[in-house]
Amino acid sequence: MKSNADLQKNLKDTLEKKDIEKELARNWCIDHNNIAVKVSGSRATLNGIVNSWYQKDEAGRIASSTHGICSVENELQVEYHFELTY
Repeated sequence: MKSNADLQKNLKDTLEKKDIEKELARNWCIDHNNIAVKVSGSRATLNGIVNSWYQKDEAGRIASSTHGICSVENELQVEYHFELTY
């Protein structure tokens, strides 16, 4: 059985994770569908794929500006998608 402190920590982590996901979804320049968010204590970890360095930096900025988050591990990978036209 989990203690009350463990339940509160899990709830806090879940709420902060949802806050980050919501803010990522609100940002028009980020494809949030390819970003996984994990929160443990005051640390957020971002994993997934984005299309530019700007999107990676912006996702990290959004996570770090979330209330309760003190550090961000931005492990997002940048994959450029472009087509050559002739």
